Amino acid sequence: MKRRVLKYLVLISFLVLFLSTISSLFVYYNNYSKVEQENLFKMCHILKIGADREEDKLSYLEELSKNTKSFRISLIDKNGQVLFDTYENPKFLPTHKDRPEFQNAKKFGFAQSKRFSTTLSTDSYYVSFLLNNDQVLRLSKEVDSIMGAFLKILPLLLTISFAIFLIGILVASHFTRKTLEPLINVKGSLTDFNIDEFPEISPFIMKINSQNELIEKNLRQIKREKDTIETILSNMKESLVIIDENRQLLSVNKSALNLFNSSNNIIGKNILNLIRDDSILKFVEEALSGKNSEEIIKIGTREYKSYVNPVFEATNVRGVILLFIDETESIRALRLRDEFSSNVSHELKTPLTSICGFSELLANNMVDSDETKKEFYQLIYRDSKRLLNLVEDIMKISGLEKEATFVRENINLRELIEEIFKTQKIEIEKRNIKTKLVGQGIVYENKTMMWELFSNLVNNGIKYNKDNGNLDILIKEDNDKVIVEVVDSGIGISSDDLERIFERFYRVDKSRSKKIGGTGLGLSIVKHVLSSIDGDVEVSSKMGLGTKFTLSLYKNRKE
Repeated sequence: MKRRVLKYLVLISFLVLFLSTISSLFVYYNNYSKVEQENLFKMCHILKIGADREEDKLSYLEELSKNTKSFRISLIDKNGQVLFDTYENPKFLPTHKDRPEFQNAKKFGFAQSKRFSTTLSTDSYYVSFLLNNDQVLRLSKEVDSIMGAFLKILPLLLTISFAIFLIGILVASHFTRKTLEPLINVKGSLTDFNIDEFPEISPFIMKINSQNELIEKNLRQIKREKDTIETILSNMKESLVIIDENRQLLSVNKSALNLFNSSNNIIGKNILNLIRDDSILKFVEEALSGKNSEEIIKIGTREYKSYVNPVFEATNVRGVILLFIDETESIRALRLRDEFSSNVSHELKTPLTSICGFSELLANNMVDSDETKKEFYQLIYRDSKRLLNLVEDIMKISGLEKEATFVRENINLRELIEEIFKTQKIEIEKRNIKTKLVGQGIVYENKTMMWELFSNLVNNGIKYNKDNGNLDILIKEDNDKVIVEVVDSGIGISSDDLERIFERFYRVDKSRSKKIGGTGLGLSIVKHVLSSIDGDVEVSSKMGLGTKFTLSLYKNRKE
């Protein structure tokens, strides 16, 4: 009540002060404007009388302008051409024949006009007289507009207004305090207040006490519910964000803060302080217009199912709820399954068709030559071997997809690669390939996955190398990562094929792959392992010179 009374008193004081100031400004400016115009008219009339007496009016005006700087003097001939001007060179001034002060002076003998400059916030007053030689003498003066005059005296007005306003607040505050003093004295002890001493306000006091008890009870209940909700939200794996209709953040759980790499103190701020992704912000705008959104979006290296729904109060949207569920693994598994279904059928069909065709010819005694039979047997063996390798690689990928539950341990990459070299010793010696292993590095990963990763890279470096070629592996540590470079001197990979070499069943040289028994899954296994452990790989290659794989592995990645 005290604030309300004080507020009304202060508001009234402010309105009175404001209206009186504006009124005074208008009265002052009207008088000021009238005086200026009258003075300009008198001065122009005096100059007109003097000019009519002079034969050389230009010399007269030039001499006069030396002592007069408060107004502008112009002399205009009967055709509107400026002959003299105290501010500008007449040669550069346009004709004035269309100016109202020139036309009216020619017609009535004198004229007055006023123009306003929006650029300078000034009024320009013009007075002109017709001279005895049909020339027009014009005087003009720029004066502050009412806004310009107001701005000039604004500091003084603000000082006076502030002083008066401050005095008014002090007086109103004192008056309010004295008026409400009885209630102020009892506000802190309503429960212990003796209502018999003030029977007039006893119903008021009793009602307040009753409401206070109810409020305290409700607050305790609300706090319990709030604590329960906060506990649930903070322990949710899903990311939850709630905003109001003004896009201000109302609630952000711990998972959402981690997802968008944000700090805790963003409640009450605009959603842009948390989310900058254009696609998510587009869904938010659609939700504010009443539309639900359910999409798969990519945030960082993970894929999330996003639900962005409006919150209605009656028919009005009062806010938006954003829920993000990590679907990376399920989406990845679905994508791999679809790729597998489309590719494996083709890869199985080709060797099976070959085996079936040659077997049919042999079974029906349609091949007479022993040499041809031997060739067919070799082709059947080759395609059977290819099928076996294909099935083995598929089983490896299937095993890697379950590897997330396997135990991780410290793995010395140098020792691991030395073991892989030993398993490939026969092929290395057969092709006379020189191997070189330099450096050390330890990662905390699953050993089976690391074995499949490097055995496939080494196997490729041998299979697609040249006889008497080189296979060099460099291991080095870089902060929280281990970098491994695998360089061979083999046939190389064209720039067109580089982007596709990690696709399942993709072969750079299909004829060579069939000849050496390649399934097209080796580098797919490499890519699959790296994706599972958040690793990266870069490939550079030149045809006929060899290929370089650069792996980047975390020493101890987060789960």
